[in-house]
Amino acid sequence: MSELKKLKNIGARTVKSLNEIGIFSVEEFFATDEIELYKKLRAKNPNKDICICALWQIVGAKLDLPWFELPEEIKEKFLREIG
Repeated sequence: MSELKKLKNIGARTVKSLNEIGIFSVEEFFATDEIELYKKLRAKNPNKDICICALWQIVGAKLDLPWFELPEEIKEKFLREIG
C-alpha cells in the first residue's frame, strides 16, 4: 500500500493520479505546492473531470482535515491564487 493513502482525502485513484505526475511519497507530496499539484493533475489528465474538489483534497491532506471541512477563507485564498 502506498504511504500516500495514509493521508486524509487520498484514496487509490488519487494515489494513481499523483504517481502519474511523479509524486510517489508523502515527502514529495508535502514538498510540492498545492496549486502546482492541482495544475499538474489537470494538465496530465485533460480529458478527466478534475474539479476544484481535487484542490480541496490536496489542501485538506496537507492540513490533516477532511476536504469538506476546509474553512471558507482557506478555499477563497486558493481560488484567488489559481485565478
